[in-house]
Order: sequence, then C-alpha cells, then structure tokens
Amino acid sequence: MRRKYQYLAAAMAIAAPVTAQAQTASVGLDGLVGIVRDDSTATGTDDDVAIVALPSASYGETFVVQVDGLIAGHRDDAVFGGALRIGTRVGDGAYVGAYGSRSENDRHTGLALYRLGGEVEFDLGDMVEISAVAGYEDTESGAFLTGTTATDDIYDVYDGDGRFFAFSDLRFRTSENFRVSVGHRYTGGLHAAAAGVVFGVTRSLAVFAEGRIGEEDYDGGFVGLRARFGGGNNGASLLDNRMLEDLFAPSNTRSTLAVPLPPPAEEEEEDGGGCGSCGGYGGCSA
Repeated sequence: MRRKYQYLAAAMAIAAPVTAQAQTASVGLDGLVGIVRDDSTATGTDDDVAIVALPSASYGETFVVQVDGLIAGHRDDAVFGGALRIGTRVGDGAYVGAYGSRSENDRHTGLALYRLGGEVEFDLGDMVEISAVAGYEDTESGAFLTGTTATDDIYDVYDGDGRFFAFSDLRFRTSENFRVSVGHRYTGGLHAAAAGVVFGVTRSLAVFAEGRIGEEDYDGGFVGLRARFGGGNNGASLLDNRMLEDLFAPSNTRSTLAVPLPPPAEEEEEDGGGCGSCGGYGGCSA
C-alpha cells in the first residue's frame, strides 16, 4: 500500500514543475510555536513545546499545483514531510482537487504517515468560506519498549491500520485583513475541535493563532507569523497548509501495553542438597 502512495507522490511531483512553467506563483511561510499534549512513558506526562515551519508554493490561477512542506520540533522529536495538491478553480472562489502527503516523526525508529484524498473549497458569499480535505491515511505501526517496572515491561504501541481522515473549516472574513475560523479534525482515529484567527498586519504579513481541543492527547495551541507573497492580499490564492495535523496523527494511534515479566527461576540451595525423593532440589522435607 505504501509503495502505491510513493508512486502517486512521484507522479504528482513530476507534473508540478511542468505545470508551473508558464504560471504565476504564490509562496508562503507559516512559522508557529506552541504547546502540545502528547503524553506517554517515552515523552513524559507534561505538555511540551512544538516549533513548526510550514512553507508552501502554489502555481497557476485556474489549474493549480501547490507544494507544502513541514519542518518541526515536536517534544524533542524531529518531524518533516511534504504534500502535493493538484486541482482546479471552478467559478468564483471554488476549488476542487486531489491531496497526497507523506511525513515522518523520528520518535523511536521513525513513524511514517501517508495520506491520499480529495479537497474542496467554496466561497459561500458574504465573506464566508468552507474548506475540507478527506480521504485515507496510513500510519506506521510499531511497539517500542519505554520502561520496566517491578512486574512489567512497558511499551508504546502505535496502531498501523489505515483509516479515514477528515479536516474541515468554516471561515469568516470580516475584512480582507481579518479572518476567524472554526472546524473539525479527525486523524489517527480521534476527533478534535479546531479554531483559528488571522490578522493581517501588512499586505504580505499576518499574525495568527490556532488551537485544537480533542480526545485523549489531541490538544494543542499555537501562535505565529504568516508571510505570503503573490496572489493578492496576504497571498489569498494559497491553500492553507494542512500539515500541522501531521504532528498529532501518530500519537493519536498510540496505546500503552504492559507485558508481565516472567517469574524468577527457582534457585538451588548453595550446598546442592535436598532430599533425594525431590530430585536433589531444596524446598522439601525428608
């Protein structure tokens, strides 16, 4: 299955620069810092810092090819990846396309995440937009020893089964320089509510904040700067980089497993004695 994802990503990557040759480009970089929850035996039980860079480059006005990136430090783990989006703008403010991505968290021996799906975005009028990405994701499986108690070995177990994923947002633009959004996230088998606000400082620079509140450890809050160039005020032609969600997906599949240690072996008496009727072992009476 993963090889098919790699073939698809390669095909999309080959198409991207060819399409971009005669097209205008928009580029952007979102830089965030935040507090995330990802508690396990390996990572500790306290919320910790994530520092994230989300670069993007989009080519085309009608037929669109966008390349997204992810570079992050997530609770002392490195996370990196990329996404490719190919689609078309239909009518006034609508977009329909395909979405494919791969990322990797270097926790333990590395945990890869693959996504393939479809994407839509609609302008509902009166400065209201709706955006959604949904499809199939596959997270890498693994069981990793994280500690030992007096009675058990403790493992972090990451469920590698494929599953449905979906991200959606309803956005309200009160002006060209201010946007509020509310939405929903489902990845790694867990749900979360999402919210965000973007305030444009200049034509190309904005301050923004985002939050996630969900099941188990699917929580986080971020603030940062958004720099975008080309495509109108605040790089309006760029689709929002969705790879922030890749920080959460592997951890959402994690469970803790305690494996009982084997009972200690019985030791022979130092003098090798014992009664003959017990085979030469101690612990019996004559």
